[in-house]
Amino acid sequence: MSISESELQLHNSGVEVFSSKCGVLDGGFAQICGGKTGDILLHTINSRYENLAVAMGYQPVSALASEESLKGFSLVECQ
Repeated sequence: MSISESELQLHNSGVEVFSSKCGVLDGGFAQICGGKTGDILLHTINSRYENLAVAMGYQPVSALASEESLKGFSLVECQ
């Protein structure tokens, strides 16, 4: 899903989106055709919509942090 498609999905479900960015999870991912990537989409939303976004399958960025990586991700240019 592209960042604009993800933002539109949230908007169409009633979630107020303030900004959207692309990121990549910290850690390695095998380069296998069809395999998982570390690419993620980050949306800043009104906190009152957090439960709705979680029900839609989104996660708060706090869920990405670990002992090895305080943020768990790095911002990158959207492609």
